[in-house]
Amino acid sequence: GYMKYAFPEDELDPIHCRGRGPDYDNPDNININDVLGDYSLSLVESLGTLAIMGNSSEFKRAVKLVIEYVSFNKNNTVQVFEANIRLLGSLLSAHLIIIDPRQPLGDMSF
Repeated sequence: GYMKYAFPEDELDPIHCRGRGPDYDNPDNININDVLGDYSLSLVESLGTLAIMGNSSEFKRAVKLVIEYVSFNKNNTVQVFEANIRLLGSLLSAHLIIIDPRQPLGDMSF
């Protein structure tokens, strides 16, 4: 659902079946703006899951999309905690999995 209806937004709004990102029209909407930073959050979060599942084709596709679409050079205010656990955690987990030769995607090169 996310890739079809929401990408490259941060996440899928399940009620309206469309993408959701920062609320630029209402900067005081901290329920959305503190979490979503306009960096394809769901895509980044999927990396670890795809790596653990050993789904190399979707993992490679997701990595290429992250390289193409994700930028942290944004003028957004986000919670450091949220960014750390969701973004940094996902990126580090995926990296650790693909460099471990014992894992399904271990020693993957791009």
